[in-house]
Amino acid sequence: MLKRLAFFSAILIVISALCGAQVMGQTVEEGTKLYEEGVALYNTASSQEELIRAVEKWEQALRIFESMKFHRGISDAANSLGVIHAKLGQYSKAV
Repeated sequence: MLKRLAFFSAILIVISALCGAQVMGQTVEEGTKLYEEGVALYNTASSQEELIRAVEKWEQALRIFESMKFHRGISDAANSLGVIHAKLGQYSKAV
């Protein structure tokens, strides 16, 4: 799963470089940065608090991607949120 997250993160970097789109001061690049920060937190988390910080980063990224209608980013962020909510035992949020 971690390799998959890293792969999607790399894809988002490439897409953000190609798009350079901006909506209300937020770019795909900013969303991608937040997404990657969430991945790093998830990969190195040693406590539930660190996992919750990853959730916060991915939720911020998701809001940016949704505002831009950036479907790949929406998909990746939503999937990552589902995985982490399941890991935290928050199954109703993992859907």
